Amino acid sequence: MPTMLEHVLAAIPVYKETYTDEPVVIVIDRTQVVHFEKASFYPSGIPAGTPVSSLEGTVIAKALELGVRIVEERDASRFGTAYLSVASPIRENGEVVGAIGFIVPNARLDSLRAGTADLSGVIEEMSATGQEITAAGAHIADRLQEQASESAQLLERLKKAGSVLASVKEIAEQSQLLGLNAAIEAARAGEQGLGFGVVATEIRKLGEYSKAAVSQITELFRSMEESIRAMDRTVGEIAKESKSASAGMDEFSRAFAHIAEVAGQLSDAANYGK
Repeated sequence: MPTMLEHVLAAIPVYKETYTDEPVVIVIDRTQVVHFEKASFYPSGIPAGTPVSSLEGTVIAKALELGVRIVEERDASRFGTAYLSVASPIRENGEVVGAIGFIVPNARLDSLRAGTADLSGVIEEMSATGQEITAAGAHIADRLQEQASESAQLLERLKKAGSVLASVKEIAEQSQLLGLNAAIEAARAGEQGLGFGVVATEIRKLGEYSKAAVSQITELFRSMEESIRAMDRTVGEIAKESKSASAGMDEFSRAFAHIAEVAGQLSDAANYGK
């Protein structure tokens, strides 16, 4: 009946099919190397019959000695490409009678690690930028709120100024009426009222001028009020858009956080052998 070691040797072609890249295969018994197959990335060879003692410190020697599966990863410094060494003990009737090991290229995992590291860096930068934009949006919203408050205060001042202008207009109208009455009385007084008539005329002119000036100022205030209200509406619309943009950036930041989490999981998966 074939031994377990013989069964393993017979199944090597099947084992090799489980790897996407060509693996190095090595099988040992308790004393020596019984099988070795090279791969293109791994130029070294270990002839059959090589004593196990010469493999001290290797993955397969550890698997034989400890009786457990061993996985170790190596960088590209030795063979120009990173590789993964995996070895498992071979047991027969509960006793470790040998071990089988595979060495496979690990460049894809290295690329995955580098890619996830780059991705994490980009995500961190974009996340920081998103936070800055969110903070800037919040600051703009605060400033717009302050501007709206200032506009409301300015409108209140214009309203009070309008009340003052109304009083001035009323005084101007009364001055006109007073000047007219004075002119009439001066005319009745004849020659004695000439000087008084001149004063009455000036009072009427002053009243007319004041009334015209008040009308112009009132129209200017009305135009200013319309401009301020239009600006206030614009500020309100911008504030609304700013809040919407800020909410969108929050959603954006949450999406980046999720991507960062996935990148971390990929990095963890890529580093499983370390």
